[in-house]
Amino acid sequence: MKHKFSQWWLLTSLVFVVVLSALLLFEKAGTEVAETLLAPWLSICRALTPFSWQFLGNIPLGLMWLFSGVAVYSMLIGACLIACRRLLPRRRLEQQAFSTREKKE
Repeated sequence: MKHKFSQWWLLTSLVFVVVLSALLLFEKAGTEVAETLLAPWLSICRALTPFSWQFLGNIPLGLMWLFSGVAVYSMLIGACLIACRRLLPRRRLEQQAFSTREKKE
């Protein structure tokens, strides 16, 4: 169990860093993608946050929603990757031993 947790934590961290760096590198396209993909998360955040905090231009609140959404989605992606890796059978190619006798016959 400890090994799976460390794998999940590593994958979650990797996905989180990749997504945040992509958001920083591709700012304009990243905001459009983030609005689309994080729409369910942002609606949950709007429902839970008091209305008095949600005024136009509240940059720290928006960044907090964005980072928390990326973190939650990274955790879900990491858990899905670990589950798929565990549940899907590993395909191993069995190589037949090459024998010189078989070739002569």
